[in-house]
Amino acid sequence: MDLLHVVRFQVAHSAWALGELIRYAGTLRPEEIEINLGIGPGSLRENLAHTIEAMIFFSENFAGRNYDPARYPEMEHRSKTLSGLAELLGIAHDRLRESMVSAVAKGLGERVLWPNADGGSMPTAAAITQVFDHSTLHRTQCINMLKRLGVEPVPDLDPMTFTTTGLPW
Repeated sequence: MDLLHVVRFQVAHSAWALGELIRYAGTLRPEEIEINLGIGPGSLRENLAHTIEAMIFFSENFAGRNYDPARYPEMEHRSKTLSGLAELLGIAHDRLRESMVSAVAKGLGERVLWPNADGGSMPTAAAITQVFDHSTLHRTQCINMLKRLGVEPVPDLDPMTFTTTGLPW
């Protein structure tokens, strides 16, 4: 197994897990997903929107481009609803998978463009790790939020559970 397989699996798992969180959030009343619980960006919806937008930011980094929110006008409008977040997740997943798989297949250099890092780049290993650590952090926050909002049971987002779905990666 090589890095390409790991990246494909991680990107697919992360997108599936975020999709599950959106699905579970759909069991709540619209006003509940807007409650600022003081975790991460604030509300459950804001946390999901931030995580999805970060996927696009990361995809731009691996593609060697600076992220410009103006290039993604759909973010602001679609991130206001769960159905819009689900649509954005599909876009973000496709872009992240494409850019990371392409970068790995071409052979990553020593560093990856990362505009908000010291010097504007990060070591490649740190950049890859940042993508998946960031998503895991915010997914965990979302699980905490779902529990605090009374959702029981919360989704099992474990990679082993993902493998049982039969979804491609």
